[in-house]
Amino acid sequence: MPKKIGFFSISTELGGAEKSLRDLLTAKKPPFHAWLITTKNRGPLIDSLHSENIPLISLDLPRWILSLSRKKKLQSVLLLPMAGMYSSFLVFRLAKLIKSQGFDVVHSTGLKFHLWLIMTSLLCPKAHFVIHLRDIFNNRLLQCIFQWASKRKNIEFIANSKATAHPLPSINTHIIYNGFDQTEFSPGSTRLRKTLDIPEESLVIGIVAVLAQWKGQELFIAMANELLKNHPQLHFLIVGSEIYDTHGEKGELDKLKKLAQQVPSPEQIHFLPFQKNITEIYRSLDIFVHCSLKPEPFGRVIVEALLCGCPVVASDQGGPTEVIESGRNGLLYPMGDQVALLKCVNRLIQSEALRRQLGQQGRVSALHFSLENYRNQLNQRLLNH
Repeated sequence: MPKKIGFFSISTELGGAEKSLRDLLTAKKPPFHAWLITTKNRGPLIDSLHSENIPLISLDLPRWILSLSRKKKLQSVLLLPMAGMYSSFLVFRLAKLIKSQGFDVVHSTGLKFHLWLIMTSLLCPKAHFVIHLRDIFNNRLLQCIFQWASKRKNIEFIANSKATAHPLPSINTHIIYNGFDQTEFSPGSTRLRKTLDIPEESLVIGIVAVLAQWKGQELFIAMANELLKNHPQLHFLIVGSEIYDTHGEKGELDKLKKLAQQVPSPEQIHFLPFQKNITEIYRSLDIFVHCSLKPEPFGRVIVEALLCGCPVVASDQGGPTEVIESGRNGLLYPMGDQVALLKCVNRLIQSEALRRQLGQQGRVSALHFSLENYRNQLNQRLLNH
């Protein structure tokens, strides 16, 4: 009889973690019965799974508990006593839910659920808990909590890259890279340039990322400012939305738009929200730039761009180093180094042949990250215990 698995997702938006969860749950014949447990009853993740007839359980958690952020330390410290009391109540609520639904396996996405479900595992010894790490945790307290949890027989850890697993060397973490639909993400034509009134002869350079300070959109605009001085025909796309519930990431769009007004030809910097058909974006780009200012856990957008045949320039820390071999299938530059970033992008601006070469080799190398492999490996971890 197929096992019952509860997939707990802290966010109902469609960031990288939620897209990977969606990719697992949209398999035609999953070898398990899935339930989706979220913190609220609406959002793009829920919408994307509507046709899959997956039962949804919304916990309807209060906004203040979801807004707690490592970036807003003072606010979080002030709310800590209340958060501790609420978390204790929530752990008992989660344990009751897991037992009443008879979940054989519990899968966790998002730090808050990681912590709540680790504590819940003490009350549900018969269920197997899979903590799916999709962020790099360098905080010593969190590392200690995860190390303690890894010693429990009913908890195991999965990471989306070696970079994510690296800060936890004492934990036996299974590395499962994200997978991608290689038919959906493929080279092709697009009408986006015409929609944005971009001349066909102009090169288009773009970034696709959640609007958050660490994703480096400010660095991208600074790069655009310098490039437009010598290449006035360039156009730039900044694609992304504010999706986090935490207060620390609010107001990014307004701030970025103000910065863009200070560059030469600000009308050549185009802002677009996340697109349902994101391949339209990648296919419209001549160069894709990844600008994260801290190590990227994996970097879904990098692989998506590569699969679409777009040459990629990425920072050299975290997951991108497991995807790109600089000079062969993309270019890497020292993270946060604007001068080095400019040099890499200028190389591609000046050489159509190099753009073509890296685009072709990039797609070939990205085929390694197949959706089938991802599903098979993750299903094995979820069902084999």
